[in-house]
Amino acid sequence: MRVLLLGFAGTDLSSLCFQLRQMGVRSIDQASDVDRLPSCVGKGANVSHIVINLDAFASLEEAVESLFQFRLKDHRETVIVCVSAFVAMDDFGSERSSICDATLRWPVSDRRLQYGLVVGLENLIGAARWNSQEPKAECPDPRSAAIC
Repeated sequence: MRVLLLGFAGTDLSSLCFQLRQMGVRSIDQASDVDRLPSCVGKGANVSHIVINLDAFASLEEAVESLFQFRLKDHRETVIVCVSAFVAMDDFGSERSSICDATLRWPVSDRRLQYGLVVGLENLIGAARWNSQEPKAECPDPRSAAIC
């Protein structure tokens, strides 16, 4: 698993890196500027999951548009987990699938972050099946207790 942390800085970034390493994630990339989303996940980047801070965008509308355009441009195989202090609670439903696969309320615990990454992958696979475009998932069994 290769995770890109986007829009985090300082202690928030350090905390997420620590949490991911505790889960066994060995490859973590980061960029504090959310406008770098397309360039950070260019061809050959092999990023499996993006954890993105919605609060780092100038507005929620800008965040939604940026993620929507990103998904349209052939990035349907990347799990996107949105994080925000302004959402009421975690959301793992499919109604936001055009922009992300899971949403977590900030701050996130280790358990919620791990659950968001796993369920995000499950949602991505489910959406691909629904659309008859099976993604190439890195995890053979996304329901496993350990993160790949």
